Amino acid sequence: MANVLVVEDEASLLELLSEVVKDLGHKVLCASNGQEALAILELEPTDLVISDVMMPVMNGYTLLEQINLRPHWNKILTILISAAPIDRNHKPPANAYVSKPYNLNLLEDLIQNLAN
Repeated sequence: MANVLVVEDEASLLELLSEVVKDLGHKVLCASNGQEALAILELEPTDLVISDVMMPVMNGYTLLEQINLRPHWNKILTILISAAPIDRNHKPPANAYVSKPYNLNLLEDLIQNLAN
């Protein structure tokens, strides 16, 4: 069982992603933006972060940059999700990218592969 942080500003998608992660047998932590996610990461050991890209306060790219800056978080894996075109050349890179609307089977496979 992995600890998975889901970061999504749209409540219905946050709930859906949380249920997917729970159904796969993992512990779920939730945040509605990157700033909330960083606060959770300070308190909870996390194995995988699934983050939307476009969010208020702090977007997914900035969250990824902040995770990368902290050496004690360097083992955290990341999946970025976006309805807009994703910048796959952004540094640091995510471990995986998913476009909205996403295929739940593909997303479940990604989560299982990265969280185990």
